[in-house]
Amino acid sequence: MKLWTFVLLTFLALVLCHSQALAQEEEPWLTRNAPEDGLWELGFYWGGFLPDSNLELYDANPDTPGGPVDFDSPTLEVGVRAAYFPLAAVGLELEAAAADMQTTAGGGGSFQMGRAHLVAQMTPWSLVPFAMVGLGALSVKSDTDVAGNDTDFSYYVGLGTKFELARWFQLRADARSLFSPDKDGGFPAASLQFQMGLAFVLGRSAEHTPVTDYDLDGFVGPEDRCAHEAETINDFQDDDGCPDDPNDRDGDKLNNDVDSCPDQAEDFDEVEDTDGCPDVEEAPKDVEVPIEEPKL
Repeated sequence: MKLWTFVLLTFLALVLCHSQALAQEEEPWLTRNAPEDGLWELGFYWGGFLPDSNLELYDANPDTPGGPVDFDSPTLEVGVRAAYFPLAAVGLELEAAAADMQTTAGGGGSFQMGRAHLVAQMTPWSLVPFAMVGLGALSVKSDTDVAGNDTDFSYYVGLGTKFELARWFQLRADARSLFSPDKDGGFPAASLQFQMGLAFVLGRSAEHTPVTDYDLDGFVGPEDRCAHEAETINDFQDDDGCPDDPNDRDGDKLNNDVDSCPDQAEDFDEVEDTDGCPDVEEAPKDVEVPIEEPKL
């Protein structure tokens, strides 16, 4: 039942995110929603928690009849998270989660978790790989004859990928290794976590220059006639995305000092192509132009 719950939630998330991606076709998805400075991410997640077989998590009080226990694995984990990225590549995230707990002896209870971690991520694309390192607490809550109540310090590392499917919506996948005390009284017992999550993204700028703007001049696609050379903003042809030669203001390859029309490009129509001026078409000489007689 737990496995089917995880699969169903993941499938529904993929369907929803796919529909969001199709709804935005004005620009290729991969370059549409790259991370920016000052973003907030607020979301929830679900996944599998696989406690280490040597995990020490029980109430050691002599009045508690329980002792070291073995936990069933995997178990379903659900949680909420909030993150802030002052820089597009670096942020801080907080999480709170709970997971079902079952022992191999048949006892039941719950795991509870609180965590804080630093996230470092790649920024050029809407597909965002990231890594994290963090600290937290791992607790067990159960009857005294199962494992009692206990909380241990933990630290963890993880990798994941975000899929920025819309300006305000994100799908995410994580894999982590969580280290906490083992039954021998030392470190580490290495438990595993696998997560899928959805989040709302807040704080994006009204306009985002996609990474296909290679020369960073604000022109992309067909608007940028010189995709790898930045526009020169000088009040002359500032809308073509190309740099302007100060010695050839109209860009017709004729320098200003020999160009009779330095602000109008030569049209190179095999008629006076060396004067630097566009040519006005004249009626062919062999065509007779009718002359209207004045009306009396």
